[in-house]
Amino acid sequence: MQNAHDFQGLKTNWSELHHQYQKLSLLTDTLPKKIRREQVEAQLDELERFVGLIERHRVIIVSDTAVGMRL
Repeated sequence: MQNAHDFQGLKTNWSELHHQYQKLSLLTDTLPKKIRREQVEAQLDELERFVGLIERHRVIIVSDTAVGMRL
């Protein structure tokens, strides 16, 4: 089933990104460290939002007209 495979892929991506996040320095004393932490946090938030949507809704219809729109 393609949907189950895609969902598992999202969870795998989240897990790998979370592992990277845990390895980041807690001290963001330089601008590059701060920017990197913010980027990873934004990516994690987006993946968590998608996983939550999929867990709540069994059927998701994607329209061609929705390209570029945020859910």
